[in-house]
Amino acid sequence: MKSFESFLAPNMEQYLQYRQSLGYPPQGIKSALLPFDRYLIQQGASWDSLQPYFFLQLREKINKKPRTVNTILSALRGFFDYLVRQGLCADNPLQDVPPPPQTYFVPFVFSPEQTDQLLRAACARIQRSQKKGSGEKGSGEKKKGRITRIKEREGQIDKRGLV
Repeated sequence: MKSFESFLAPNMEQYLQYRQSLGYPPQGIKSALLPFDRYLIQQGASWDSLQPYFFLQLREKINKKPRTVNTILSALRGFFDYLVRQGLCADNPLQDVPPPPQTYFVPFVFSPEQTDQLLRAACARIQRSQKKGSGEKGSGEKKKGRITRIKEREGQIDKRGLV
């Protein structure tokens, strides 16, 4: 994977080592920090450039889906929080930079008519399976009836069902 080249390269490498010491894999965060590193080089940025407006411009220039932009901005927030803890930044310049709105997957919702149709089909299937099952139960009831009639003939049971 490419290495960092901007003036923040040593700090980014230290941040990756810090995260790795916490048990995080370095690949995921590095791929999110690389576009920022390239942007710093393109803009010829320095410490003085790192103002909220700079990051708003970065957010607009990343030609990716909102989810990708949010991933990059989230990685940068974590990186600048680290720099604040290290005493290299007074505050996180991304704290007031809002993420772009994400488009969410809206699940397919059935109309009331479609819901009724599905329920009717399910009920019909249940009723058919119960009818098939009741035939077996009915044959068991028929056997019990035959046994009772045989016992009546043999005089073991009278008409009231008593022995």
